[in-house]
Amino acid sequence: MKSLLILYGSETGTAEDVAESLWKEARLLDVPARLYGVDDYTMDNLPTEHVVVFVVATTGQGEIPPNMRNGWKRLLRRSLSSTWLEKVHFAVLGLGDSSYQKYNYASKKVYRRLLQLGGECLLNIGLADDQHEIGIDGAIIPWKKEFWEKLRKDRLFENMKSDVDPNTVLPPKYNLIYEDAASTNGKSLEPDQYQEVTVVSNKRVTAEDHFQDTRLVSFKMTQSYEPGDVLMVQPRNLKESIEIALGALKYSDEVLDRPFRLEASDEFVKLPPKWLIGERTTLRSCFNCLFDLQMIPRKSFFQTLASISTHPDEKEKLLEFINPENLDHFLDYTTRCRRTTAEMLRDFPETSANIPPERLFDLFITIRPRAFSIASSPSMENLQILVAKVFVKLRSGTLKLPKEHKQVICIGPGTGVAPFRSYLTWRNRSEGAARSVLFFGCRGKKRDFYFENEWDQLPNTHVYTAFSRDTDQKVYVQHMILKHADEVWEILGEQDGMAFIAGSSLNMPKDVGAAIDKVGVQHGWAEGSFLSKLEATGRLQYETWS
Repeated sequence: MKSLLILYGSETGTAEDVAESLWKEARLLDVPARLYGVDDYTMDNLPTEHVVVFVVATTGQGEIPPNMRNGWKRLLRRSLSSTWLEKVHFAVLGLGDSSYQKYNYASKKVYRRLLQLGGECLLNIGLADDQHEIGIDGAIIPWKKEFWEKLRKDRLFENMKSDVDPNTVLPPKYNLIYEDAASTNGKSLEPDQYQEVTVVSNKRVTAEDHFQDTRLVSFKMTQSYEPGDVLMVQPRNLKESIEIALGALKYSDEVLDRPFRLEASDEFVKLPPKWLIGERTTLRSCFNCLFDLQMIPRKSFFQTLASISTHPDEKEKLLEFINPENLDHFLDYTTRCRRTTAEMLRDFPETSANIPPERLFDLFITIRPRAFSIASSPSMENLQILVAKVFVKLRSGTLKLPKEHKQVICIGPGTGVAPFRSYLTWRNRSEGAARSVLFFGCRGKKRDFYFENEWDQLPNTHVYTAFSRDTDQKVYVQHMILKHADEVWEILGEQDGMAFIAGSSLNMPKDVGAAIDKVGVQHGWAEGSFLSKLEATGRLQYETWS
């Protein structure tokens, strides 16, 4: 059967949310549709698809989102011909923020690559902008309308409806098949299963009177890793959030503790990860480790809640919130006050008290794993991150760190220093390691100078610090780069060295990049060209987070 394939590349979940809204609209239009994160899909099968939509967010400094980096590498293979996708219709919807220099950079790269591989483009790339007066909806709403009209016009799906009845309610994604308590055992052994590890120590590394409580957490792990790798931590809900949600939903203990297994309502619906909830589970277990009760509710949460609400006043209020013209009202209620999905259930008591259990899986998304740069060297006994038992797995980092013979500059303000502690400790194990330079910035030497006593023990590393609150004049890492411009130029301009930036994705990467470029200008490069050259050749890399 011909179907619509929807693939999303997302870091914070917004692209996933938009992709799921497309998937729901497809179901309402009787268009068979499948929904996957890019790396959950086998990219080698792409030439066999009928219609494909990529929904792609841009992360950090124009980077491909973490959950599509493997798939993107598959698309970049030189062995792929210019006719590889000649039988595939495609469309791309990008999500970005025009206040960033590399606005929608990732989606544009995907769009160009699909054209290079011979794909047939259905319509122009959609470029949603968070700075639009009604946010990303300003581009998404007209783009989706044009997309569905194009599918109808070209008759790509025979049974596609001409329109959607606004009162239509989709069937639940899953049926709950109840079973007796004796059959509730057994965890699934799926690939890439997280492992449960033990916390060895949890040490505060900021001063007691400092407002930020940063922790160096050590885990006992047997799995090997490389400098620059990332630890993925699978959280669970707070007890308080669970109590708020259950208080609003008013399920009895019998309902909460009755075991069941999930059955997909149609062949295109995928099940939640079984390594997380097992072959069989209970609602209470899902509230503990599956449903994200602490996320800020997105518009899809309001839409789903409104679609199943039987209370007229609450239904009307929910629909008012998601009207694009009421964006400020929506943001006031959700993002600006950091309201959670659990708290929102409490605010709509009549609707919440009448939600059938199977609808919970339509309403809540799965708790997303959190990524932490590994701060320890692979030679250390325990793995450390710069945050009881938790579920974790390892993931390759985005930084391609060289061996110890290459000269490098590492720029890591705040907790951005974590991957460089791992890498530089590993490099300095060899007496013949080439020179490395670390630019570290924090608020104060006595407040949040992470690993202060360790840097002197790295003989081949020069450490330059910027303490922004210790003097009347604020000093940041970009100022230290310019202060030591001769050494920066020697490594990057003369020795073919590499530079790495890790930390906040706000202004820091742009300011640091500007400082590095200024060093190039001082040596005859045109403004912007030195930075562009370093980025294009992979000699300047970023790992940033919001």
